Amino acid sequence: MGGVTIARWLLLGCLGAGALASAPLAVSAQADVEALVLRLGSEDDAVRAPAIEELAKGGKKVGERLLAEFASRTASERTVTGVVEVLGKMRRTGAQLLGEQVLRPIDSGSIEPILSALRAVGICGPPAAWTAPSLVKLIERKPLKAYLQAYLEVKDTAIITLGRLGPTTPAARALLKREVEAPELGTRVSSACALWWTGSAPEDVYPVFIEALAASDMPLERAIFGLGEMGPHAKEALPKLASLNERVQPQTRITIDEARRKIEGFLAPNGPRPVETGK
Repeated sequence: MGGVTIARWLLLGCLGAGALASAPLAVSAQADVEALVLRLGSEDDAVRAPAIEELAKGGKKVGERLLAEFASRTASERTVTGVVEVLGKMRRTGAQLLGEQVLRPIDSGSIEPILSALRAVGICGPPAAWTAPSLVKLIERKPLKAYLQAYLEVKDTAIITLGRLGPTTPAARALLKREVEAPELGTRVSSACALWWTGSAPEDVYPVFIEALAASDMPLERAIFGLGEMGPHAKEALPKLASLNERVQPQTRITIDEARRKIEGFLAPNGPRPVETGK
C-alpha cells in the first residue's frame, strides 16, 4: 500500500486540510492499515466506505490482519461486518481467507473467532452470499466426539448464517433440507429458520417449530423466533405462545412478545424471506 498517499488521506481526515502542511508524512504502511481498521467501526459511512475500499487493495497480508478482528473482544459490529465487506471486495483472496477462518479446527481453544465471523456474515446478509460455499463445508464437517457440543454450536450458527444469505446455491438448499431431519432438535430448528428464509413453504417448517416449543434453552428461543419470522403463516401458534409465558424466563417472554407482534403484523421479520408471488 502506498504510504504517502494513504498517509495524506488519513491526515486530511484526522487533522483537516489546514494542518496537513505542518504534519509529518512518514506514516508506515502498518500504521496506515491500523488507522483504516479503526475507521471500519465508524458510524459515518463517509468515513467507513473509503476505508473499506483502501483495505481491499491491500491483498492477502492485509486480509490476514483483518481476521484478527474476529477474535477481538472490543471489535464492534460495524468493524467485523466491515471486515466481511473488505474480504468480499478481495474476491478470491477474501473468500479463501474467510474460508480458513470459519474452517479452523474445533478441537482446542476458543470457538468465539469462528462464531464472530459467522455472525458478521449473517448481519451482512445477501450481499455476503459469496461465503455460502465455505458455510456448506463447515456444516458438512464431521465432528470429533470430544468436542461435539462446541461443534454443534458452530454448526447451528453456520446454518442460521447460511439462511440469512437468502437463496444461494442448490447445494446449500439441499444441505438445509437434510439438516432439518437431523437427530439434534437445535439443528432441526436452525435449519427450519434457514429454510424459511430461503423460500420453503410454511408446512415444511411450522411442525419443527411447534415440536420445539416443548423444549428449553436455545431450541425453544429459536423456535419462538422462527414462528415470528413466519408472520401471519404462524397465527395458529398464538395460543401456544401465550401459554408459554407461565413457564419461561423474562428474557424468553420478550422473545414471545416480539414473535406475537410479527405474527400479528405489527413488526417486520428480520430475515431475507423472498417476496411471495401469491401462487
